[in-house]
Amino acid sequence: MKITLTMLLTELQKEHKDIAITNNCTDHLDSFEGIRLLPYQKELTDISYLYFSQEGHPIISEEVPVHLALIYVCRTILPPEGFPVITIQTDSEPAIIFNSLQSIYIRYKNWDRDMNNCLIEQKELQDMMNISEALLNLPAIIYDNSLKVLAYSQNINLEDPVFSSATTLGSLPSQTLATFERLNMIERIKNQKYIIESNSELTHASIIHKIEKNQSCCGYCVFLLPSMEHLTFYQHLMENFLENVSILLIRKQESYLNHSYIYESLLNDLMNETDLDLTSLKDRLSYVGLPFESQFFLLQLKLDAASQLSKDFFIRSIQDYLENAYVFRYHNHILILLYNSSIQEHSYPESFPLLYQQFSADLKLHHIICAVSLPFRQILELSSAQKQTDATLNLVSQFTKNTNPLLLTPPGANPPFYFYKNYRLYDSCRHQLGALSRLSIIDSRILHIKEHDKQKHTNYLKILSSYLEHNLQKNSCAGHLHMHRNNVVYHLNRMENLFSIHFEDLSDILQLYLGLICLDVETLQAADSFS
Repeated sequence: MKITLTMLLTELQKEHKDIAITNNCTDHLDSFEGIRLLPYQKELTDISYLYFSQEGHPIISEEVPVHLALIYVCRTILPPEGFPVITIQTDSEPAIIFNSLQSIYIRYKNWDRDMNNCLIEQKELQDMMNISEALLNLPAIIYDNSLKVLAYSQNINLEDPVFSSATTLGSLPSQTLATFERLNMIERIKNQKYIIESNSELTHASIIHKIEKNQSCCGYCVFLLPSMEHLTFYQHLMENFLENVSILLIRKQESYLNHSYIYESLLNDLMNETDLDLTSLKDRLSYVGLPFESQFFLLQLKLDAASQLSKDFFIRSIQDYLENAYVFRYHNHILILLYNSSIQEHSYPESFPLLYQQFSADLKLHHIICAVSLPFRQILELSSAQKQTDATLNLVSQFTKNTNPLLLTPPGANPPFYFYKNYRLYDSCRHQLGALSRLSIIDSRILHIKEHDKQKHTNYLKILSSYLEHNLQKNSCAGHLHMHRNNVVYHLNRMENLFSIHFEDLSDILQLYLGLICLDVETLQAADSFS
């Protein structure tokens, strides 16, 4: 532990409010091995100690040894101006001041010993917090890198809504994190070892320290300050505290990673379609508590590019309230394997927002979109499900960026959830357009109608699209196009005659509909390439 001059003098000032301290001793060590009375011979001094003297000491009348930290206690006889000593002017007896300094120093040494014992005995972070409360004397809270509360001050009262809600819930609330993002605190702490935050939106000023190992964040320690006074003193206390906290927190992080690695490794093997022995696979699934068969869904999250949100925070919060869910990373994607046999296969797009209301609210709060695969029965289909969610996010992005008019209304969505079920035909057409010639995919009649519209300045393609979208309902189509029904009927009859369309033939209708989707996919891809 580094017991600094600032730590000693600030505590001394708290105990003896009548003393006046003037520090002209700037060239000294950051920490001291102890406090000694100043000897009469300069040769007996050691710069690793803090020395104590009083009026009448012979060395004070001479030159003070270089780099020596020296406290000079006096009532009236001050040292020469600029003399390199710490002057304490007081009416108290020098012995009282000396004993107070020794007592303060011993308290710090005992604190250091107790924290070291915590490490040796492999105790919890809360144990280290408990033995440190009296010395820190300000509220502190330790989070892991997912902003889950690991330890906090339990006996220091300071009314603060963030501190109260975090310690009650066991984690930093999403609403608070959203405020921190807006104040740019999350982005700042990413690039700095610590930040000092004092904002009118927060009840108290705070110092937020980031704890790292090999440039990877393991957690945070937040100290609430009653005021901005004695900031250097608090910083020195915190650094000593965090030196030991870091060791315990890194141990805890490594233990968690070893535990989560077991199922992450298994799920990554499945994602990579590694050739797994079926018996061995079922044993591994049983070990982590996953069924081989169930009604599975795969969810893939996409964070807003501007979001400062910690992925570790979101992964932990999901695991806290999503039952039967395994959250894992794959190629920098956040994926959630969810199994729930109670969800009806035909109505799951409507069920998701109702079943997972808290999850849905957090996604919206942090501007995260969530792609949902088709339901699948065996966990071996995991890789195929991820291709579906990836395609969904890609198509959602293309629809969002596109500014060109489309023939068909984009697939329905229930933000923040986007279901592959609604994008399946678009994905299929996209793959076919990439693998086969355009003429073999798009019905030739669609291309003829498009060319006819261009040359004759007609709107047959738009009318056809609306008619198919409205399930061949002429009244609905007319209302959508703001046309008279008879006018719509006339144009449909014209299309039947000009392009050999048979609206009563369902296979004909399907071919035309797929052709329209293909044209929209081409429009999306062109816009995506341009952007």
